[in-house]
Amino acid sequence: MIFRWRGAQSTSMHDGRNYINEAGTAYGETVYPGATVANVDEIIFDAAITTYAPTTLCDFTSDEIIKSLTVGETFASDIGATGGYLIAEINSVRIDAPAAGNIYLKGIGTNGLSGIMQFGGPASTKKAYFDGKLTSPQWFKGIININAGATIVTGALFGYVSSINSDLTGTIAANATLPATITQTGGSIVNSNAFTTLNQSGGTWTQLLGDITTINGGAGNVVWTGGNITTAVMVAGYLDGSGSQISRRIGNVTLFASASMNLDNGVGNIVMTGKLTNYGGAMIWPTGIDLGIIPTIADSIAFGPTTLNSGATASVNGAAIYLGLYDKLEIFCAAGAIAGGSTLKFEVFESNESDFDPTNAEVTAFSTDFADTADNTLVTLTVWGFNLTAGRNYVRVVATNGAAFDAVAYATYRLSTN
Repeated sequence: MIFRWRGAQSTSMHDGRNYINEAGTAYGETVYPGATVANVDEIIFDAAITTYAPTTLCDFTSDEIIKSLTVGETFASDIGATGGYLIAEINSVRIDAPAAGNIYLKGIGTNGLSGIMQFGGPASTKKAYFDGKLTSPQWFKGIININAGATIVTGALFGYVSSINSDLTGTIAANATLPATITQTGGSIVNSNAFTTLNQSGGTWTQLLGDITTINGGAGNVVWTGGNITTAVMVAGYLDGSGSQISRRIGNVTLFASASMNLDNGVGNIVMTGKLTNYGGAMIWPTGIDLGIIPTIADSIAFGPTTLNSGATASVNGAAIYLGLYDKLEIFCAAGAIAGGSTLKFEVFESNESDFDPTNAEVTAFSTDFADTADNTLVTLTVWGFNLTAGRNYVRVVATNGAAFDAVAYATYRLSTN
C-alpha cells in the first residue's frame, strides 16, 4: 500500500488520516504503515505540507516491516524529532530532499534501515540524523550525523553528486560501530571510531580517534589527528598527520609519485614502526629527524644456558629492562637440548617496578613454546613500549619447564631506543 503523507489531521505517524492513497483519498484512522502486513507498505513524503509534519508517534517497533521510505524534493518539513526518531525496520530508504528540515531515522530489527541512498538534503544547516542499525548505506549529498548508538553493517559508501568535497558533510560520533570496510569517493567526513579498511578515491576523511588497519589511498585527503595506522598504500592523495600533537604511530607505508605524506606535527611524537617504500611521492618528516628506528642499541644476555627441570630448577628469570613508549626490545629465545616430554616455554612479563612486584602479568601474545623436537631453535619475541599496560614499564623474559625432563634455555636481549 502507498502512504503519502499530508498531515491533515495531526503530527502522528500512526494516524491513517494523515496519509492519502494513490487516488488521493485519506485512509481511516487505524490504517497506517506497518499496521497489518510486513514488507508491503511504502511511505512517501512528496509534498510541501502546510499543516502537520510527521514528528510524533514515529516509533514502529511494534509494527510490521515497512517496504520503503522515500523523501522527495518538494518535502519541506521535519521527519521525527530529537526525542522521537522515526524508528522502524525499512527495506529501502531513499532521500532526495534539498528542501527538507531535520530528518531523524533509527533502524531496528534484523536489517534496520537497509539500502539507504541519500542524494540530496536536508536543506541549509538542517541534518539527517541516523541511529540504530544501518545496512549498506550510501550517502552522496547533504549534512549527516551518525549517532554514537549507530551500528553500520556490510559496508558504507560516502560519495558526492557534483561537488566532490562539499556535496556531503558528516560526523560519525564516538562509540558508533563501523563496518570493516568503508569506501569514500567524495564528501568531508569526520570520524571518531576504529575500523579496518578505508578505500579512498576522493573527498576528505578526518580521523579524530580510533585505529585504522589499512588505508588504500587512490586520491583525496586523509587528515590524521588520532589513532594509529598499521598500513598505508598511497597511490595518490595526501595523508596528513601535521595538524595534531597527539602521539601516534604508523607502520608500513607505500608512497607512489602522485601521493604525499606529512608526519611533521611540530613535536616529533609520530613514530613509524615499519618501513617507508617511496616510489617518488612527497614525504615531509619532522625537522632534524634521524631516519631509522634504532639510533642506539644495547645487547645483553638475559640468562646463559640453563638446564631446567620441574623436579629441580623449573624456571629462570631474565633481567628487568625498562622500555620507553617507543623503545623496542627484541628477545632472542634459544632452546638447546630438549628431552622428550619437556614443556619449555618462554614468556615476557611486565611490571611497574624493576624488582617485579607480585602484581606482574604476562604480556599478551608474547610467548613461545618449544616442542621436544625443537633442539637448537631460535625464536625472536619483539615487544614495543606501547605494547605494555599503562604504568608497567619494566619487562623481563622467563623460561619455564613444566615437566620433569631436562631442557636447556638461553635468552639474549637487544634494546633499541628511539
